[in-house]
Amino acid sequence: MNNIPKATIVLSNRCNLNCSYCFVRQNVVPSLNAGQIKAFIKWFIDLPSDGDYKKLNFFGGEPFLEFDLLKDAIIFFKKNNTDKKSIIDTIPTNGTILSQGILNFVKEEGLRVSFSLDGDRINNMTRTFKDGKTCFDLVWNNLKMFSDFIGEPPLIKMTILPSNVKDLYSNVKFLVEHGFYKTWPNPGVFKVKWERADVEAFTREYKKLLKFYLKRRLSGNPINLVPVDNILKSALKGELKENDFFCGLGEEPILSFDRNIYTCDSVLLEADDLVGRFKIGEMIGNKINIDFNKMQLFQKYSIFKDHELRNKDHFLAHLFRRRPCFALDENGKLLKNEHIENILELHLKMYELSLDLFKKYSHLLK
Repeated sequence: MNNIPKATIVLSNRCNLNCSYCFVRQNVVPSLNAGQIKAFIKWFIDLPSDGDYKKLNFFGGEPFLEFDLLKDAIIFFKKNNTDKKSIIDTIPTNGTILSQGILNFVKEEGLRVSFSLDGDRINNMTRTFKDGKTCFDLVWNNLKMFSDFIGEPPLIKMTILPSNVKDLYSNVKFLVEHGFYKTWPNPGVFKVKWERADVEAFTREYKKLLKFYLKRRLSGNPINLVPVDNILKSALKGELKENDFFCGLGEEPILSFDRNIYTCDSVLLEADDLVGRFKIGEMIGNKINIDFNKMQLFQKYSIFKDHELRNKDHFLAHLFRRRPCFALDENGKLLKNEHIENILELHLKMYELSLDLFKKYSHLLK
């Protein structure tokens, strides 16, 4: 099978935080070992590639709680990636686990790391430790330590929720003004229900954000804003391709901590019925068993076949057809159409407004 551009290893479900919007299930004991991880990595590296390169992702839980496993896996990857046709994608962290050993390894191996932070202190109240205490001060100090040691700030992933959407622009501006100019504001999907008023608030805030982005670009002091950068990069190539914007359904095997292999990360929810739906294989010992026929069937999936949505004819709707997560609540149950339409509308607005910016200022943004 030649169309596997990326793969993910979910190291474990262990995390030291208790974020309100986290969707990773806690009722499974982590069970991946180094041998299984290495076998999966070797299998992925050896797959033929029909693109420029393949991406390997690590996820959790909190990946740096499994630093020994992660370190061992990355060293093994680099040793076996002899043709250099695979790369390690950005490693996510909640920002609370940072040691000198981690910093040294990240710098020595040239790894990219993203921190989770939703903006200023007030807007991080949903990200707490198990005892309910805020993690903001620790993450903020670790961000500064990371930036000073590595020599540049990491990417900051922001989860946008109905509760903080009204502060989207001010939160990005807050981070940028403190030197953290690489941000990825990402609307929450699971454990979230977006109402029409929330979508309208997002649209207002995103327009302000685009003005800020443009002003910084034109002043010679640009910022990185992942949704905008992605669509500008794709538009510059002359075509918006679905693969530039979707999560990998039907093309990405995900080795989970339960030793099963899935093709959608919504299986990390507390929903047993999703396991059967998205499971495409399993690890037996160190052997990988994948039903590629089942996996390929998901490439034909379209949320518009399963749901009659009012925004199905939007000119960018095809970019989001392989998003079953838009239709699921935190328990893996189907949402009402209006909620699916709202989360879809929010994403469509984000990319439509970004594309409008490119069309209007393409001569300045190239």
